[in-house]
Amino acid sequence: MNMVTEARRQHALLLTLCIAALAWLQAGNGWSAGASPFAAEWPRTDFTRRAVDLNEIESGGPSKDGIPAIDKPRFVPSQEASRWLDAREPVIVFEHAGDARAYPLQILMFHEIVNDTVGGLPVAVTFCPLCNASIVFDRRVAGAVLDLKGARLKPVDSGVHFAFAWLAFNPASEIYGKTGVSRR
Repeated sequence: MNMVTEARRQHALLLTLCIAALAWLQAGNGWSAGASPFAAEWPRTDFTRRAVDLNEIESGGPSKDGIPAIDKPRFVPSQEASRWLDAREPVIVFEHAGDARAYPLQILMFHEIVNDTVGGLPVAVTFCPLCNASIVFDRRVAGAVLDLKGARLKPVDSGVHFAFAWLAFNPASEIYGKTGVSRR
């Protein structure tokens, strides 16, 4: 086969692929009436029951599991944290078996979940920046320690306080901090 014939064959193949791609796009992105572009991420959801055309839905943020949890938090003494943590900043607080921890919202705004062990208790510290709410969960279920993905965990007592108020009563608290962790 000479070079001219090979070039024509490649152009014909490219043209065929382009026509096929255009036909796919015009057919509604390849989604049939019952199919969904979201089915891969939510396989147990029935997308045939809906009031909105799926082609009208656009992503509004990170994909499922797109916000990374902190699995090995590093803490700094409260005196060191005072260099970057204003005393009036809110922190999620948790104390168990004499071990007191504070998790600044300025960091959790970008991570939302910290898997930690406090006083021997494995916990998931969670924060939702959309509704400004936090819950700390016990990560033990049926004898196993889990991460937060897909598990129903038991909430434990915790709270959100200003750093100065928490530190007034818990001056030895370790503060989840900036050491080796990006705030973004």
